[in-house]
Amino acid sequence: MLKVGLAILCPLIEKIRQYQLQATAVDPDPTDSADAPADPYTEVMTSGSGNVSYSEEEDVIDKREPDQQASLIMTSGSGNLTYLEIEDAINELEPDQQATLVTLMWLGRGDGEAEEWPDLYQQALERRTDYTADYLLQTPLLADYLEEGLSQLGYSCND
Repeated sequence: MLKVGLAILCPLIEKIRQYQLQATAVDPDPTDSADAPADPYTEVMTSGSGNVSYSEEEDVIDKREPDQQASLIMTSGSGNLTYLEIEDAINELEPDQQATLVTLMWLGRGDGEAEEWPDLYQQALERRTDYTADYLLQTPLLADYLEEGLSQLGYSCND
């Protein structure tokens, strides 16, 4: 059923959890402020005043302190070494293994039941793109969903 062994899945899940904890610790709710950009992880340029920056992609002013902006850039999204490591690991998987990850995430998220694995897996395989890693990593609670998906299939990383 699984096209990826637990020896690969479990360390990957742990790395995803580390990444998500980093991102959450740095900016738990980027929508807290009406002045926060829609995507606070875009490249920002610090203005001369020191505490206002401009996001070219969104045309939005970010009023975070410069050290907060730097933390967001360093620890979140594609500029983060942990993110890049996970993205590389997922991209190096074969298409059927990537589809397994997506299916596990869907199961853990409640988008299907274990009995529906063959159909869900086939959908994931058919929908797979070169951006599967990004799709997965943009999912809040991804590590929890993957573990829950494994659990529904009778597997565990705690064994």
